[in-house]
This record gives sequence, structure tokens and C-alpha cells, in this order.
Amino acid sequence: MSTSDSLENVFAIGRLLVFIAKIPIFIIGCFAQPMILRMHFQDDKRRICGMEPFAEGLGLTLNRDIRRNMKETYRFLRNVDGRGHYALNIMTGTYNGHEVTLFDYHTRSICGTASVWQYSRWFEHNYWSFLVLDLGQDFPTLSIDSEWKGLGIFSRLADALGAGDIDFESHEFSEKFSVRGKGKKFAYDFCNAQMMEHLLAQPVLHLPIEVEKSALAIRVNSALRKHDVKGSLGRLLAIRDRMPGYLFTG
Repeated sequence: MSTSDSLENVFAIGRLLVFIAKIPIFIIGCFAQPMILRMHFQDDKRRICGMEPFAEGLGLTLNRDIRRNMKETYRFLRNVDGRGHYALNIMTGTYNGHEVTLFDYHTRSICGTASVWQYSRWFEHNYWSFLVLDLGQDFPTLSIDSEWKGLGIFSRLADALGAGDIDFESHEFSEKFSVRGKGKKFAYDFCNAQMMEHLLAQPVLHLPIEVEKSALAIRVNSALRKHDVKGSLGRLLAIRDRMPGYLFTG
């Protein structure tokens, strides 16, 4: 047997021993996960209390509960990737004459960089914030997102069947945004010239924009942060202000 063959055998045995050593650690990690996830959940509940003064400053009421069924209220939340869905820091009330709901939304995903020994990091906890305005009446479902996000196989199939991305006369708008919905007329009414000009001019967009029944919603790719919530609310109200008045007279 050559020296190189001997070294290969040693390395192979070493890898096998490392694999065997990982098995009990992996088993311990599996048993530990419910406790780790529960501790994270409790940390979230404690953080809710710290948001109460902030909610009061906005003139909103903070709900101290954590809601796991928020997807039943807003079906567009079902498009958020991950598991362990729940909403927290839920604030409701009137802001600048409109009924609004603000909340953080949590999901978890597998962390690809954590080793078997780092079982406290096996899952990444992801947070988005949603700002929702009550339109006062129901409208057809509509979603506006970045165009590159709509290039999956199912989106392409929908496009081929005529149920996908809605095109507009503005080539620039159609290139930048993917607009999908059940009613083309409402999509054209919503994405009027003023709305398209406004969205194209925004340096930072809160996407996707969702219309679902009486809810107009935008998403922020982070948890609610005290220093920029008013700016996000301003962007939400700016979208509402560009919806034509005749939509609300029918």
C-alpha cells in the first residue's frame, strides 16, 4: 500500500469519526429546538411591551397578543416565505384620518451557515413589517411588485395563460413593476398616470403593494423601527391619495 493510499484511508476514517461524533450532537439539537424556539417566542412577547410608548406617540393602540392566524385576516401573508408565521407589535387606530393597522411579521427559515454544533442557530428568524390602510370598501385583489420577482416558472405559466402580469402603456413602468390582479380594469384605474409617475420616482419602494378587499398594504423588509415608521406611513398615504376618487363613489 502506498503512502498516499494510507493517508487517504486515515482521512476517510477521520471523516467517519467526525460524522459519528455529530450524530449525538444532532440528536441533542433536535430535542433542544422546541425549548430554543419557545425562548425566542418569549423574547418577542417581552419586546411587545417596549413598543407601547411608541404606539401611543402615533395615536395608535398596541395589542399585546401574538397572532398566529393573521394569514386568515390578510391572505397576502401566505406569500411570505418561511415557517412559524405569527404577527406581533400589532398597532391599530386612526392616523391622518385613515384607519390603519401596523404589525411585525415573523417567519423562520433554515440557516445554511450554522454547523451541527450551533444548534441555537439552526433557524434564522426573519422579520418584516406591514402597514395596512382600510379603504372603506372592497376592491378586486391587486399586487404590485418588482418585475424581477415575477419571473418564476409559475409566473411564466400564468403569463402564458393570460392570467399573469398586466402590461401598461408605459414601457418604463411595465419593465420595472409586475402588476397582477383579478380585474384588469381596476389595475388600470389604480395604476393611473399619477400613480405610475409617483412609483417610478420613489428611490426606496415598499414592495409588494397589496390590495385585498378593503386593505391597502405595503411591506417593509425589516421590523418596525421607530425612526422610519412615520415615513412609511407617509408613503402608504401617498399611494391612497393617488387612487382616483371615482373608485369610491360606486
